[in-house]
Amino acid sequence: MNRAAIVAHLVSLALALAASVACKQQDRPDEAIVAASQSSQDNATRASMLTIARLESSFHAANGRYGSLAELVDAGFLPNDPSEARMSQFFIEASENAFVCYSVPSNYPVSGRISYFIDQTGKLRGSDRRGGRASAADPVIE
Repeated sequence: MNRAAIVAHLVSLALALAASVACKQQDRPDEAIVAASQSSQDNATRASMLTIARLESSFHAANGRYGSLAELVDAGFLPNDPSEARMSQFFIEASENAFVCYSVPSNYPVSGRISYFIDQTGKLRGSDRRGGRASAADPVIE
């Protein structure tokens, strides 16, 4: 092989290697895109949690007690169960004098990392619980 043929062969090998690396990188999601998506999902979940707290207050004023998630939907306070968005699961424990709402990522860490907690105080709390429930012991977010 002459020198030009060797150089051409090395160049083609380098290009093939670069293309292979580029294809491999496309198999992995860009971390910035994943982080932005999780941030957007976290913002939506926080908004839902704060909305649920306000609706619980209205439900309590109308019924003399706090309501379950199904009761909030059935009474028309919520259009649907926010868990239907499939990014987070929402749970409400309600009684006459108190309620607690939890939200956990549906598919930790893909659908989010932060678990949230809110009660009749209206203080939204949350932290990375690795998919478990947040509690009143978690730091206040809003």
